[in-house]
Amino acid sequence: THFARCKILRDARQRDESLSACMQAITAALSGNDDLTLARAFTVRAGIFGGLGQIESGRQELLYAEAVTVRLGDEALKIQLMMTRAWLDAREDRVESAVAWADRAIAAADKSQRMTPLDKAAAYQNLGVIFGMLEHHDRSITAFRRAIELIERVQGPDSGELVEPLSTLAIPLARWGRLDEALKSYQRALRIAEQVYGAEHA
Repeated sequence: THFARCKILRDARQRDESLSACMQAITAALSGNDDLTLARAFTVRAGIFGGLGQIESGRQELLYAEAVTVRLGDEALKIQLMMTRAWLDAREDRVESAVAWADRAIAAADKSQRMTPLDKAAAYQNLGVIFGMLEHHDRSITAFRRAIELIERVQGPDSGELVEPLSTLAIPLARWGRLDEALKSYQRALRIAEQVYGAEHA
């Protein structure tokens, strides 16, 4: 689908192509009355604009996403919107506001009965990145560890899903001076990557 392509291109950091694919997803969602895809695509575009430093464009996309989300009442999407607000504020160095939105997202994720453990893990991983940007390294570490714990609970200690949070966890650990822990986390990520994807892709 257009939306799946939009996310794949975003994750591959092909931002212009991802923005275009998201717009195709929005057009298709509007013609098919698919509000969930519509809100998700606007949210992804908001995050991409934030990454490009186009904060006002990101906030405009977020307003569209919020208008649709109010109709849907989707819990996971509401949390994603909070995280995207935190991301945009972090990109503008609005530290206090970014932390407040990130805290709200954490509280909502903790309380959620509808989100799957892997959805929650993805949320915590995003929050770990945001707290890292804000140089709240202790909170970044906590968020990444929560993501790792949730993935391990569902998929076991050698899941390929652990590679990204383990390797990213090493960054705030190192910046906080916990170099031995950072090295162990990165080495574990590398070992799992070699097991799951092969040494040539690790």
